[in-house]
Amino acid sequence: YAGVREPEVLFATWERILQTHPELTEKIVLQVFGPFYEARRSVYTSWQKKLGDHLQINTSLPRVVALAASQQMDALINLGNTTDYQLPSKTPDYLATGLPIINIQQHPDCAFGHALVDYPGLLTIKLGEEEIELRSGWWEKRYGDELVGQMLAPYWIEEVARGFLQQED
Repeated sequence: YAGVREPEVLFATWERILQTHPELTEKIVLQVFGPFYEARRSVYTSWQKKLGDHLQINTSLPRVVALAASQQMDALINLGNTTDYQLPSKTPDYLATGLPIINIQQHPDCAFGHALVDYPGLLTIKLGEEEIELRSGWWEKRYGDELVGQMLAPYWIEEVARGFLQQED
């Protein structure tokens, strides 16, 4: 989404992770899935050349295939919005995996970070941080069904509808 989530921010942060943690350069690859708009093709091509084998750009996948592919990852990355009022629709999908999640925070009052504040697998990187600390072994942990179920409870349709109906005008 132009102006809300830009690929340059994601790729520059990934580059910074690689620079900050050279011990991981043989172990980590950023895989990006999604629709890539022709107007932005040069951005992806440029970063692909710059990051080489550390960046794999894939096409869009049907939702069910994308969810299955996410289960094969060590961690997921959320590129936070530049706004504070919009929670990415993929938030429940990310939680449902039970995987660690890196949140690249672009706005100081990040809705994604607030929604997942109690998720132990969340690692937030604030945009522009010089030193990016990845706790040793952090990406190796998976979170169980009980915790994930508790974290997902607010997103069930009944809870969303209840919250909507209880809103004051």
